[in-house]
Amino acid sequence: MAYNDGQLHSIFFTRFETLVRLRVDDREVASGTLGEQNTIGTASSQLFIGGFPD
Repeated sequence: MAYNDGQLHSIFFTRFETLVRLRVDDREVASGTLGEQNTIGTASSQLFIGGFPD
């Protein structure tokens, strides 16, 4: 599903212990379990919401 349709969308990212979930417009679009490190990315990781910079 594309979200670049000019409409506003609600984004929810949740983490409970090692379970992570991504919901868009009250619909779960991704979920997973973190590995042994219990981290997402690194200290230098970047997260872009609403577009990717040029």
